[in-house]
Amino acid sequence: DGAALQIGQGGSSWVAQRLLGKIDEVRISNFNRSSNWIWTCWMNMASNTPFLSYGTTEYQATNLTVISLPPTSVTAWPITFNGRIICTNSDPNTTMYFCWDTTDKGTAGTSSWAHVTPAGTTTGRWQSFSTNVTGLVAGQPYTYRCFATNTAGSTWSVDAQTFTIPACRMTLSFSAYNKSETLTNFPLLVTLGTNLYGFAYSQFADPVNGGDLRFTTSDGITNLNYEIEKWDTNGTSFIWVQVPAIAGPADFIHAFWGWTNTTPPPSTTNGMTWDTNSYVGVWHMAQTNALDSTTNARHGQAYGNVALVSTGKADGACEFNGSTDYVQAPAGKCPDTALGGTYTISAWIRSDPVIGAYENIAGTYSGGALGFIFALDSSPSNRLSFWANSVWTYGQAPVLDGEWTHVAYTRSGAAVQFYVNGIPITTTGAGGAIGNSGNGPCLGTRADLASKFAGRIDEIEMQKTVRGSNWIWACWANLAGTESFPQYSDPEPSNLAVRALSATVWATNSATINGRINGVAKGENPQTFFCWDYLDRGTGGTGNWANVESMGANWGVGQSFSTNL
Repeated sequence: DGAALQIGQGGSSWVAQRLLGKIDEVRISNFNRSSNWIWTCWMNMASNTPFLSYGTTEYQATNLTVISLPPTSVTAWPITFNGRIICTNSDPNTTMYFCWDTTDKGTAGTSSWAHVTPAGTTTGRWQSFSTNVTGLVAGQPYTYRCFATNTAGSTWSVDAQTFTIPACRMTLSFSAYNKSETLTNFPLLVTLGTNLYGFAYSQFADPVNGGDLRFTTSDGITNLNYEIEKWDTNGTSFIWVQVPAIAGPADFIHAFWGWTNTTPPPSTTNGMTWDTNSYVGVWHMAQTNALDSTTNARHGQAYGNVALVSTGKADGACEFNGSTDYVQAPAGKCPDTALGGTYTISAWIRSDPVIGAYENIAGTYSGGALGFIFALDSSPSNRLSFWANSVWTYGQAPVLDGEWTHVAYTRSGAAVQFYVNGIPITTTGAGGAIGNSGNGPCLGTRADLASKFAGRIDEIEMQKTVRGSNWIWACWANLAGTESFPQYSDPEPSNLAVRALSATVWATNSATINGRINGVAKGENPQTFFCWDYLDRGTGGTGNWANVESMGANWGVGQSFSTNL
């Protein structure tokens, strides 16, 4: 209207409604920005360091100059030391060294360092160099500096690099996933405990809290977001890991532990394990006042006599009595607008027998045509049902009482689909978009508190995207415990470790005996033997055994070996 822009009030006619507070970075654009753009603007300033990676400052120099760069493959063996020549002065032929030790030995001379490793010769400036180093001890801090020399003189890097390698590495693979879809930012449940061969909480630098646990992509370098739902040194621990991509059976990630750094990453508490572009709410049901693990913080309050039981599908679950029990988040945390017309809602349930009545798993409906209802219907077969915008949709397959069952519903326009235990089932009804009821999400009922659920509920998830059949199958398989999704390797310790595997191919006078190298410590290709006898002769020495079969020295970490007797 030609009036001057005013910041802090809505214009000349809104003088009485001025902002009380602080304003920064006001932007007005004539371009419709996407949700990803808006998220990036927020992340850039809300948490700049994780969002933006800063490289090493590079400067012009006239004297011989070398800098040390951070090591790579710190979570794997061997470790890679890195450096860069900035300037060679008048002599382009410069020889570089890595000087390393358990502490920084300074720049007085290379003889002060326990190890001096040649890194080659360069013929120019701005040249990077690196070398692989073996023989490091897990849990021990190390430091290195770069030293460079030529006819013009010699110099040290100003900065030293300090690091620690972990005590153990475990590979988690997805050999059971042979679907056509790539799963992006998939939340994978990882369970750790003494039921895994070679695993022990004593291997951790922080066994009480697991603060030194880390997950990476297959490169062993790129850290992954994860959330610890439960850490139990006397039993099984439950951890959710955000896997960037699962495309097929060849994909895998790593878990590491045994670091000196026991400060857990921010993702363990800030909700970033759950993709902010999709998840509206995730309730593990590990507390009666069920907490939302996403950044949305739609935390619930328990009413009635909601009970926490230890036998859920992941850690514990909440048990509802079907009459007075439910959990509800505040009205200001309504998910309806976020879900809209395209959504996925899922849960693990174990229903008690209820005759002739609906049982609401979750919902926001309290009257009219707004909100939603996710429920088991009143039929004897316990059909899945979903209500939105005055339209009911039904799944035409039974949900058995007394058994843990994964149930899910997806809607995108006219396309609706129910799933039971990862399998799409016949679905009838058009399905509706979710109108904004203004109610906080109710778990174990709906917002008008009618038709409460009787039984146990675990892992309720609400997403503002429609998930396909492969994603739903993977969610079921991950917790079902029948599909080896993921498959766990033996932990690979940084010390020398070997495992005897079960014998195979038995015959009257023969058998195949098997083993595997789990760790090689400071060396490579360890000498490997089978010791066998009528009885177990223990570990006092190979001389105690009647038969000792050499398997040579051509074995690396994770490799299996065998021989026929």
